[in-house]
Amino acid sequence: MHPDLLGAFGRRDVHRLRGAPRGRVDDEFRSLQGEDAGHLRDPHLVPDHRADHADRGPGDGDAVAGGGRRPAPQVVVNRIVRMSPQLLGLLVGSAFGTAFVLANAGEPLPGAVGIALRVLAVLCLAAVVVVGFRGDRRGGTERGGTERGDARPAWFGPRFGLVVVAEFALIFGGIAVLRALDAPQEVNVAWIALIVGLHFVVLARVWKRGAIAVPGVVLSGLGAAGMIMAAASSVEWIPFVSGALSGVTLLAGSLYGAARR
Repeated sequence: MHPDLLGAFGRRDVHRLRGAPRGRVDDEFRSLQGEDAGHLRDPHLVPDHRADHADRGPGDGDAVAGGGRRPAPQVVVNRIVRMSPQLLGLLVGSAFGTAFVLANAGEPLPGAVGIALRVLAVLCLAAVVVVGFRGDRRGGTERGGTERGDARPAWFGPRFGLVVVAEFALIFGGIAVLRALDAPQEVNVAWIALIVGLHFVVLARVWKRGAIAVPGVVLSGLGAAGMIMAAASSVEWIPFVSGALSGVTLLAGSLYGAARR
């Protein structure tokens, strides 16, 4: 409040009149200071604090220097919960890609190469997160998604659930069969890459988004290559071919998808 108003009323009256109609404040001020105080009749001198608080919801942040507001924790949580299904899919794909690289970028690769691959995988995952959330804040979508969105099915509908259930059943069922056949443990990585790749190919048809089939075909090929290497008794490179390279494919595809939204 203006210092002249504080001098005229005193702090107790200021608290009593805070939020009162401006006309009442002006009248009481004149009664104390006379008509010469008319130059203080500036609507900005007595702000309506009730309106300021009424505009703020329970999730709004506190005011900060520069006129902005610091996001409250609930606002941050809401932004994460309301992430687009495209971003959720990119985060899941990049997380699995990072896990592929971290678990399989070991021998027979040189130690320095394995470390470099793991570091790059983590950095790529961080880039997907940052670029993806920025795209969500801008309201970004896939190119062409707005024109044909009505003709495309929901991302996480019943058919998606069936594909995921079938994927996990094939992965774990196949690993059990491979174990029963005394297959080398490295073959499990090739089998997982093959099934994950095929699941992307099927989802591309379910979602009517052909671009998703690209990493699916690559992963399926890397998985099949690992199975062939196992048949040729060259199992030592299966983790790199079917595992690390599959992870690189998922990370590259996720980062590309996040950047073009």
